[in-house]
Amino acid sequence: SASGYFQTLMKAYNPSASWTHSNTAYDYYTSDATSRNNMIFGDSGPLDPTLEDNGAAGFTYAGYYNSTTLYNVGTYGNYWSSSVYNSGYGYRLYFDTSSVFPQTRSSKYYGYAVRCVTDNVSGYMQDFDSSTLADGATTTLVDKRDDQAYTVYRIPSDAMYPGTSTIANVAGKVIMTKDLNLGAVNSVPGSASTITANGTMTLSPEDSGFTTPTGSGESITVPTGNVTVNSISVSGWNSNDDNYSNKQYFANGTGFYANRGYYSWGAAMVSCPKGWRLPTQDEYNNNDSNWNASTTGISKLVNNNLTTIQQGPYSFVLGGYYNGGLGYAGSDGRYWSSTQYGSSRSFYLIMNSSYGLNRYNLIKSYGFSVRCMAE
Repeated sequence: SASGYFQTLMKAYNPSASWTHSNTAYDYYTSDATSRNNMIFGDSGPLDPTLEDNGAAGFTYAGYYNSTTLYNVGTYGNYWSSSVYNSGYGYRLYFDTSSVFPQTRSSKYYGYAVRCVTDNVSGYMQDFDSSTLADGATTTLVDKRDDQAYTVYRIPSDAMYPGTSTIANVAGKVIMTKDLNLGAVNSVPGSASTITANGTMTLSPEDSGFTTPTGSGESITVPTGNVTVNSISVSGWNSNDDNYSNKQYFANGTGFYANRGYYSWGAAMVSCPKGWRLPTQDEYNNNDSNWNASTTGISKLVNNNLTTIQQGPYSFVLGGYYNGGLGYAGSDGRYWSSTQYGSSRSFYLIMNSSYGLNRYNLIKSYGFSVRCMAE
């Protein structure tokens, strides 16, 4: 029922909210101001800014549109549902500054706001069994640490490099199709890891995957206990420590830089969900002697084509990078691999219009994007 759904919705937005089912005949709820503001955002931003930090997608007092006029912005909220009352009316979620009506009906010609939902959420990334995902299929998983959702793709187990009969070295593996954004919102209650948005992350091996390094470089012991990763708001960006010990991130971008984090190599190595890891460089691209000429990895699967790798199912992004400041978004994409190149450098996948797809190496303090992989 709409009422039952609303109860669930209230709990999801604020477990301690106090709501009263004031009128069962008309099915509306009233609340104290704090509880209401913890669910509903104002037209100019969240009334309770801590809720946005916790990742809530709060509703807004968006008003409504009729004929050529926008009405009641800032005082009323209206959201269409998919439920039909009759040929001329549909159900909506409606609220004002004192009450919430989860199942009122309204003429279908009104212009109300819309929120979309998906049923294609398979569970948590940390509990994911890759054998349950069919070859070539995608599914949406949630990170237990902060409730952010990621669509993942299973590369077909018989995937061959174009024009060859060679099975790809990434065949059968599962990769995220969206950049990791850990650190952008607070950890959820009950998470083993503790995240303060754009502040300090204390990552626990109970729900975080600590990648084993590959390649030749500094001697590294994979952590068995909690690991601390700091954002620039805590200590600034450290460009001088080019070792695994330098664990820093930036996840506070806006515009093109929003919804994706940038991680030093040390941070990238500990930031995937448990059961996931950074790809090796050979799983991305194994060639740095000739631009656009990889013979292995995802680069080879897309025929070393810059446009193709940015499209589905992989959807890599020219997201730029961070090194004391953001730069090159829209023209340059860089993704850390787990493969070291000496004690202070590691390999990464680079994508841009000048060089296409290639691997390169750089000092470990740079903030690059991250995609995580599961077997």
